[in-house]
Amino acid sequence: MLNRTSIYEFCERVKMLNEVDIWLNSFDDSTIKKIIDWIKISQLENEGIDDLGRVIGTYSYATEKITNGRKKAGDPYNLHDTGYFLQTLTVHVFNDYFLTDADGQKENENLFDKYGDGIIGLTDENLGKLILVLKDNMLEYARKILFVD
Repeated sequence: MLNRTSIYEFCERVKMLNEVDIWLNSFDDSTIKKIIDWIKISQLENEGIDDLGRVIGTYSYATEKITNGRKKAGDPYNLHDTGYFLQTLTVHVFNDYFLTDADGQKENENLFDKYGDGIIGLTDENLGKLILVLKDNMLEYARKILFVD
């Protein structure tokens, strides 16, 4: 009786929605760029903090002298000596979670061993922003599936 009516077709589109597809499609290039920028710019470059909001370290007076004032004593580390570490920051999206990663090897030391894995995690504030972005992306994706013109 409902065969090929608009209600039937809507119900068929509802069947196409699933949690994994909605999750995966909510991580578009723009969202991944936001995650990377929040970590690189907001957390590391601007504040020098890890995912718990802790300052990861501060530059010494000796560093200020060695860098001719480019790095000021007392300023937080930004992990931007060569820029390589921040350039390698990536986001991998899986069926029910995402993972941030980067190449932490710097000469003879590993930045993750030295400062902890939290240097590439999101603070609670940035996680809150991400939740809002993902919610909007999920709703947009669901609307595209459900309300096809």
